[in-house]
Amino acid sequence: MIGIKIKKIRVSKNISPINVYSGIMSRSNYWKLEEGLISPSFETVIQLLQRINLDVEEFLMLLQHDTLLFYNQTKDQRNFFFKKKDAEGLLNLAQQLQQQYKQTKALQLRHLALTCNLYHSRLTEKPPNPQIMTELKQYLFGCNDWSLYELRLFNSIFFIFDYETSKVLLKRALKTIQHNQQRIDEKISFLVNFLSLAVQNNDLKQIKIIDETLQNDVELPHKSTYNRILLAWAKQIIQAYMTRNRQYIHKAFEIIAIFDTLDMDGPYNMYNAWTNDYQSFIFGSD
Repeated sequence: MIGIKIKKIRVSKNISPINVYSGIMSRSNYWKLEEGLISPSFETVIQLLQRINLDVEEFLMLLQHDTLLFYNQTKDQRNFFFKKKDAEGLLNLAQQLQQQYKQTKALQLRHLALTCNLYHSRLTEKPPNPQIMTELKQYLFGCNDWSLYELRLFNSIFFIFDYETSKVLLKRALKTIQHNQQRIDEKISFLVNFLSLAVQNNDLKQIKIIDETLQNDVELPHKSTYNRILLAWAKQIIQAYMTRNRQYIHKAFEIIAIFDTLDMDGPYNMYNAWTNDYQSFIFGSD
């Protein structure tokens, strides 16, 4: 990613390659750098940035923007293949990401490749690869202080862990939520996903923790319409579980119907199905 970004900036400024690499590295290694085949040392990056008239702070900001954009686009592609039940697409994407990881050693690419394989297993109803599960579990448990990246990773693969493991990781996730109030949408998405596990495991204690977090830690401003609907729906599900009152389930169906009104078919179909599952779990099949 670093070399590719340097090339993009160099070309945009009409600076010839020789004026960048001369006296710093060989022509062949510079070509490999710009193609993303090798990673330079920090000292080399500093020297190259001087040749393209860019300071380190500005370059890091540009690089962070591109990295986040690529990560989000790839994640969306993975989710698209899963929703379309495209098992081959998931495998091909996993292979592409693994190849890019071998070239760049960027851990995010490795994790994306692993999650593609997990989504493929779930789609084909096959047991997930134990080695993949172990690698991701070790990574999440090895991070004492989570950032939003670890929260997003856990949120995308929470279904692979047993419930007791998930509860341990939930504590770290809640700590991250409390310390990062600026990304409210992601917090709501995580809490709603974990709510499904807590309800399925009939865990009143965890449901109360999630309810309290939704009430106290998730502020109203800056939420998307999507998550405003999701938050209102989650509160009804929690009340239905705690009170065993069917009116809350009926209200939950009404709230999810807003997705249908907005032509958001994917969210409507998923959360409408979840609401039916909750109704059966809480009130039985009668």
